[in-house]
Amino acid sequence: MGKRGVKEYCNNTLTEAAFRGRIINTLRRLSMGWKPKTLAFDNARDGYIKNPKTGKDNQAFRCEDCGERFMKKYLKADHIDPVVPLEGFKDSQSVWLGYDWSVYLKRLLCEVRGFQILCHPCHETGKTQKENEIRRSHK
Repeated sequence: MGKRGVKEYCNNTLTEAAFRGRIINTLRRLSMGWKPKTLAFDNARDGYIKNPKTGKDNQAFRCEDCGERFMKKYLKADHIDPVVPLEGFKDSQSVWLGYDWSVYLKRLLCEVRGFQILCHPCHETGKTQKENEIRRSHK
């Protein structure tokens, strides 16, 4: 593991954290167009709902947690198994830059059954908050 603040990557212009961040950012952008994620949204379609701002009909999607219907912009395709395991990658033999990239990629680019569609409140105050509490307990 690199020393904190030492620029060892990209011709000595990036720290380990910055380099890892660039890799993760690129992989996350790749996952935006991942077909199984799109299919998970297709599976959550549930008729139409009126847009309160325009009064026009928009496609509705059902949150898999609370069961409410929302427009797509109020929903997230959440990974059922978190991309970064709750206990981290501590037991892995192939850790580089603090991550086991084969595990990370398998979880990030999962099949449709690996996604659930959640509204923002269920995602943030429910699942994400619980996962972050578990992560803190493993540090």
